[in-house]
Amino acid sequence: MRRLAAVMAGEPDPGHAQGSLPDIYKAQPIFYITNLFSVAGDGDMIVWPDLSSYMDYELEVAVVIGKGGRDIAAGDALGKS
Repeated sequence: MRRLAAVMAGEPDPGHAQGSLPDIYKAQPIFYITNLFSVAGDGDMIVWPDLSSYMDYELEVAVVIGKGGRDIAAGDALGKS
């Protein structure tokens, strides 16, 4: 929020804050619910919202392996069974 406020005020982005996380993040899990149908891939055009002067972004990564598994050894990762 500190970075967003600076950019929206026309000030330079101060970068990441130094120090530890606020206590609230250590006390309880924080969840962010998003639109799971909003997915952009490599080369997709991202539309800038009309009412926004600052684009916030984050990276979400998913790995789908297609079958169940647990504690799979690296050597067995490509196994067909």
